[in-house]
Amino acid sequence: MNFAYTLYFHIPISFLNKQIHFVFTEQVAYRREADDPAANKDDKKAPLTIFKLAWDNKSFPANILPDQIRNLREATRQRLEFVQKRASLKLKLRDRIRIIFPEILGIFSDILGASA
Repeated sequence: MNFAYTLYFHIPISFLNKQIHFVFTEQVAYRREADDPAANKDDKKAPLTIFKLAWDNKSFPANILPDQIRNLREATRQRLEFVQKRASLKLKLRDRIRIIFPEILGIFSDILGASA
């Protein structure tokens, strides 16, 4: 995506004509294997395989979003990652507290609460 955005925003319109397409890596691997099952993967065959997929209309047009929406999506992804990491750390902390202070479970209903 970063490469697509760089192309879209920094290459002159007349040169690029604003046509950016994506080809999924799974498609490239499947097509390469279908073309020559015995061949090993190398850097010379991948561009040819990508070209064949684009030529056969197996690529997908890129959805280039404005910067504000792209930044909002990234912020939302990062928030979700932080929430998941915090939940994981809370579980680890609860487990350690239960091991070190097993009697605390009978005193507090929420061992990570303010009163505990």
